[in-house]
Amino acid sequence: MEIRALSLRVTEDELNGWIGRLLEGSDKVQRLQIRIGTEGLVADGEAEFMGHQVPFDATIHLHAEESCIVLRLSRFEAAGFFPVPGWFILKKLRKHQSEWLQIEDDCVTLNVERLLEERGVVLATNLSGVRYEPGALILDAQAPEPVQAAAHP
Repeated sequence: MEIRALSLRVTEDELNGWIGRLLEGSDKVQRLQIRIGTEGLVADGEAEFMGHQVPFDATIHLHAEESCIVLRLSRFEAAGFFPVPGWFILKKLRKHQSEWLQIEDDCVTLNVERLLEERGVVLATNLSGVRYEPGALILDAQAPEPVQAAAHP
């Protein structure tokens, strides 16, 4: 299967529902809430740090890259006993790396095709872009045009 052209709109409520199910049973991150603005995703919640729940606020930018969605942590602020650096949060995510989830430097790469394949769906996504509108995230997919062979006289 292959997506030839698609524009998928994901609302804040849908995104928060998916993330909530992913974090179910986790005692490390609590009260996570994602808002979608014109500059990217804004996440706030609480994360466990050295036995204490520390409130945090982060801005995340997304872009499409081949069959992947790349999330870059562009801003991270934490309050509490002392500041928690953004790399600390990404380091915790490294424990969950898989064929479809990779963490490197300040980026998280979600390979959508591998995630779907792990769930029994083989699909070429042809991701071409990510756009934001207030309250919604738009994922675009567009298959490349086939290269026409040059005609020979």
